[in-house]
Amino acid sequence: MLKQFIVLFLLCCLPACAGLGLGLDNRRVQNAFETSKARLEQKATAGQITWVQAAKETRDMDKHLAGRTDLDANWKYDQDDEEYHAYCIALAERLDRQQISFAEFNALRLERFNLIQARRQSLNYQR
Repeated sequence: MLKQFIVLFLLCCLPACAGLGLGLDNRRVQNAFETSKARLEQKATAGQITWVQAAKETRDMDKHLAGRTDLDANWKYDQDDEEYHAYCIALAERLDRQQISFAEFNALRLERFNLIQARRQSLNYQR
């Protein structure tokens, strides 16, 4: 149901704004992504879905938004995104099996995100 709502919102509301020339920017798309991601994590915390499901749906949503250039032409899905999401899914498997705590899960995925960002900035600086 949530996935359908998100897709409906993204397909109907945001393109309509963009088509009107309202200057739809990355912040709006990013906020929609973060809100949807938070809802998935709330469902996982409540036990309604697994953490693996939440991580996979987050990855799929990221890919979907990257393909929607009418929403944000700057949103890309590349090997860094794939690396990050694969890592998060692997961590989520460990969290679902109770091999790590949520605090460890959250800290490790943030650490990986920061590592990827630093690597990306370093590569951009070298160019």
